[in-house]
Amino acid sequence: MPKATEGPEEVEEAQPKEGEQITIAFLPLEDATPLYSNHMQILVSPWDLTFRFGVVTLAGDHVGAKEVARVILSPQHAKAALRLFERQMRVYEERHGEIPDLSTGVAVMEIMGS
Repeated sequence: MPKATEGPEEVEEAQPKEGEQITIAFLPLEDATPLYSNHMQILVSPWDLTFRFGVVTLAGDHVGAKEVARVILSPQHAKAALRLFERQMRVYEERHGEIPDLSTGVAVMEIMGS
């Protein structure tokens, strides 16, 4: 395995073998707070995709969404995430039944840009 020199110590670089998949485990983060979202926008540019997650709020007769998180991905990471979402949704529906499509009603996913 190739080695990189970092100061007086030698550090081995992780190089996957051809066809080998690397598994990366999340380290526990003490201050990570789970967020709920029932609204999402996707903004597209040639360089990245921005996923804006929010919670729909009602104030009188005004409907808005409070942004709770924003995640920016490269097109390559977004495409990998799409494959992961599709696979996980297939597994979920195999175990729990088909999820109804709400894309024409209250829950609307907005796609903007390009």
